[in-house]
Amino acid sequence: EQLLKWADSIRHAAARPVMVRANADNEADATHARHLGAEGVGLCRTEHMFLAEDRLPLVRRFILTNDPREEEESLAALEVAQQRDFEGILTAMDGLPVTVRLLDPPLHEFLPDLERLTTAEARGELDASGKHELAAVRRLHEVNPMIGTRGVRLGVVRPGLYQMQVRALCKAVEAVTAAGRTAHVEVMIPLVVDPTEMHAAHSWVEDAVSSLRLPEGSLSVGTMIETPRAALLAGELATVADFFSFGTNDLTQLTYAFSRDDVGSKLLPAYIRDGLLPIDPFERLDQAGVGRLVSLACTDARKVKPELKIGVCGEHAGDPVSVEFLVHNEVDYVSCSPYRVPIARLAAAQALLRAGKVSAEVLNAITSDAAQKQGAPTERTSADATTTQGSFTPHAESDIEFLLLHSLRIKGFASAEVIAEVVHMDIVVALETLPQLADAGLAKFFEARGLWQPTPEGKAKHAELLPHYSNEILQGLRQHYDDFLALNEEFKELCASWQTRDGAVNDHSDASYDADRISALEDFHQRAAAVHAGFTSALPRFATYPHRLSVSLAKLQAGDPKQFTGVMCSSYHDVWMELHEDLVQLLGVDRHAEGSY
Repeated sequence: EQLLKWADSIRHAAARPVMVRANADNEADATHARHLGAEGVGLCRTEHMFLAEDRLPLVRRFILTNDPREEEESLAALEVAQQRDFEGILTAMDGLPVTVRLLDPPLHEFLPDLERLTTAEARGELDASGKHELAAVRRLHEVNPMIGTRGVRLGVVRPGLYQMQVRALCKAVEAVTAAGRTAHVEVMIPLVVDPTEMHAAHSWVEDAVSSLRLPEGSLSVGTMIETPRAALLAGELATVADFFSFGTNDLTQLTYAFSRDDVGSKLLPAYIRDGLLPIDPFERLDQAGVGRLVSLACTDARKVKPELKIGVCGEHAGDPVSVEFLVHNEVDYVSCSPYRVPIARLAAAQALLRAGKVSAEVLNAITSDAAQKQGAPTERTSADATTTQGSFTPHAESDIEFLLLHSLRIKGFASAEVIAEVVHMDIVVALETLPQLADAGLAKFFEARGLWQPTPEGKAKHAELLPHYSNEILQGLRQHYDDFLALNEEFKELCASWQTRDGAVNDHSDASYDADRISALEDFHQRAAAVHAGFTSALPRFATYPHRLSVSLAKLQAGDPKQFTGVMCSSYHDVWMELHEDLVQLLGVDRHAEGSY
């Protein structure tokens, strides 16, 4: 925390300060991001709100209808729901800027799967409503939807959609302002490729807010630079935009002509292995190509409008090397996922230091503060000592080596990020130490897949290093283990009911059925809290499990079905089974004898 405070002082004192925001789509994410030091929301993806269980039918109704009155009713219902979402985020970010990106994906993504409907039609299983739905899906189907009718183009072909979102946002601003809070909202238009589109989008926003009374300066309108053409025309776009935000994920896809979903696990590992690419351009910004477009756009835009605010909201904003390049190009803020915010805060400060953009006065003040803290005596209470002993004490090797081997033993096969997450370790430490384990023959790295695996020698070393916990700690875990086993049996039944229905595979086409299963998991999650608290009280490291389970549940609630029982995706099932394996390892449980698979 102290280190990050110094980093924040450096970022804020630079000639052109660099702020760090978070990508957050709901109140919970926004609240957590602020806790981790985010200075606003740089990207709120409104499509994630539309995928929620109670919104999806309304979106489908809007898309399918040819009746203007029914379309208006659908938009009105969506407006109420969106306003509620926006109020939560604005409340969490009271006084800080929030950038809201209007709907971006193609409309057919909100409709049922074309292949499933076509199969049902061939079997004669569609009623009149199903046939109407199939016709709409066929009508909206595109061969290449990622460069089809999405982003600002939706506002052109479906007038009223963007206006509804802006009205909901403005009403949310009014509501939180009336409650005594301060809102600074930036409306971001996605996929703009020409100034004429930006002019049109500006008029939609103006029409939507004309009947509302907003505080002066509480709303601005900008665009997302995510196509090469937009980057090349940045100077012209700057004349009609209040801010820019680079969407580096899409900009990378369109510059390389790579589909991230298709090349990520197939082509890119081979390219990197054979030296055809030095890095994965989706993990680290390609400075030679994509970066050149970013540099050109920043330069051209600031020639026209020197005060133009420029940000970056792709995941590159959480990569230290990419952040340094972006800071060099004088962006005003970077925005990444909440958990990468501390990394971005530190990386931006380091980049400013290396660039010599911090005054001697600021550096002297921090140096003096550091010297005082270093010289201050540190008292350690008996409570501190107890807490330290209550974690783990491997008897000959370092804690780090044991934890990494323990995580590998639990996971069996995982990326460095997941390995670090399981045992609540800093990813930088894991990345530095895992190669040392490989050199010692304790772990093996599969470069093509980016995954690590323990060797037989590593498993033997782990068994040797299993710490000798005190009887008190082991008893603390054992005390709650029987309750865990009871929950485990219930959880297995929940998983079975999610995966199957009436003896057949659950295809997740019945939203009501799935909603009941998710509701049951939510109840289960709350009842399991007491057991998690007991484990954490005995061994503080176990606090990572309820947190990770909560994250998986939140993703499931947001519309990702894999987060219930998916494999190798940090689903609820993944994390629960890791918790069980952790307990089995530490308590020396014989799974076969216990029968607790």
